[in-house]
Amino acid sequence: MKHPPPRHGQDSSPSPVLDIRDLNYRYPGTDHPALAGVNLSVAPGERVGLIGPNGAGKSTLLLHINGILATSAQVRVGGLPATRPNLARIRNMVGLVFQDGNDQLFMPTVFDDIAFGPLNQGLPPDLVRARVAEALESVGMQGFEDHSPHHLSGGERRRVAMATVLSMRPLLLILDEPTSNLDARGRARLVATLRRQPTAVLVATHDLGLVRAICTRCVVMDHGSVVAQGPVGTILDDRHLLERHGLWASLD
Repeated sequence: MKHPPPRHGQDSSPSPVLDIRDLNYRYPGTDHPALAGVNLSVAPGERVGLIGPNGAGKSTLLLHINGILATSAQVRVGGLPATRPNLARIRNMVGLVFQDGNDQLFMPTVFDDIAFGPLNQGLPPDLVRARVAEALESVGMQGFEDHSPHHLSGGERRRVAMATVLSMRPLLLILDEPTSNLDARGRARLVATLRRQPTAVLVATHDLGLVRAICTRCVVMDHGSVVAQGPVGTILDDRHLLERHGLWASLD
């Protein structure tokens, strides 16, 4: 009999920002499920680290949350099922920051990139300018409004990419490997930025130090399933658990 994974200290908020129940997914033409009965909730303001080896299903899971990969009633954001009629509203509630900031930066200036989302939400110009200023301040990039995004450093582009979603005031901020290719200074700035965010955060990463620095709860995935979850200290101090799922070397 298959027992559910340990759920030490999971938040039991009656109104989670994200609620995933028994989510399954198989890529077309493949024999093995990419997601197998995934259950996951994120409470308002909670910071959750999603960890696991390559191929565990982390990125596949993230792409389900706002319907980029598939639509499913098994995923609910702000109480709405992530089905096609709700996708526009859900994508306003979920801010997804991709691993490569260049995937989200396509306008001539930093201001234009950050303003793009609020403008598409139908906000008036004065409120758009206020949202851009607020988002830039939250990521420590004030004064870069007129810069070309493609002339920025990797760490600066990552922070601007985050600002493009923060300007839309999402209920949930999702980050996929946010510290990849960042130097020590860029990583420290990112940690400081994330610590300042009041919104719920779900971060998929191999950087267990980042999880320890910013998250309160940790979820372990392997072979498409959630295999353990609990307080960050409980999970990251469990060497046998991390070794079983190919993660201990991340702490060395």
